[in-house]
Amino acid sequence: MRRRSFLVAGPILAAVILIWAACSSGQGTPATTRGLSQEESQRIAQQYVIDDETFQFDGLDETLNLTGTETLRCPYCWAFTFEFQSRHSGFGNRTGQVLLQVITPHTAKVVVESGGVTSAVMDSKWDMMAEKSIE
Repeated sequence: MRRRSFLVAGPILAAVILIWAACSSGQGTPATTRGLSQEESQRIAQQYVIDDETFQFDGLDETLNLTGTETLRCPYCWAFTFEFQSRHSGFGNRTGQVLLQVITPHTAKVVVESGGVTSAVMDSKWDMMAEKSIE
């Protein structure tokens, strides 16, 4: 009877050891548990701004610049500030709206924690994650 339980426990123990070894070496673990560098987090934040409806609608690619980086109090957490200009006033997808034809400056603050965006606000007025005004 004991021999049989050892035969069952052997493969289970081997699997646990393999999983532990992979996690210890950083292989096979998700980026959110490994943590990302500041540079990788900055790329995530910048892509978030580029993919946002406001920038997609009429943002001027050549005007997008990183203007600030703040290290936050949690591990692998940064707040990145980007500035860019758009061709019209307003936020979000403004298809079908009457728009002012004026170059409009925007400032977007994007917080990245362990590889994920947790907050994104434009001009202190627009929630980029919810795509709506902040009341």
